Amino acid sequence: MGSYKDTITYKQAAEIYDLTKEFTKKYLHPIKDSRLTDHMNSSARSMKQNQAEGALRNSIKALIEFLGFARASGEELLEDFLDLAKDWKIKIVRPSVLSSLSSVSSLSSDLNHLVDLITKTNYLLDRQRQALEKHFIEHGGHAENLAKKRREYRGY
Repeated sequence: MGSYKDTITYKQAAEIYDLTKEFTKKYLHPIKDSRLTDHMNSSARSMKQNQAEGALRNSIKALIEFLGFARASGEELLEDFLDLAKDWKIKIVRPSVLSSLSSVSSLSSDLNHLVDLITKTNYLLDRQRQALEKHFIEHGGHAENLAKKRREYRGY
């Protein structure tokens, strides 16, 4: 397996984190929305960081669990953006055509872009977890395989 940093889900989560920080700084009031800003930025960060931690746990079972945490953070963040869209009366249209936030982009296009990117990343995290669960069922986990090797070594 390659590095977790090479996965699409990690790369997209890193982009979501950067764009969320940019979005909250650009569109949310620093004092009035500080709690929401902190929460959204923390959720975006968790999408990325939980993938890193799970990958380094040396266990498929732990990776599956931490991908679940990343996915839950993604759903939380998606709900925050959807709530903002509802509060600000912005229509969500998919797919978004923006590739990044820019000074000429509008609130509507930026919000739509993030909703689209988070939705796609959440879907990919679900698929990644399903594939790992299948692998775990078919091949076992780290501790199980070590115990099997120990039994083979001892001859029973």
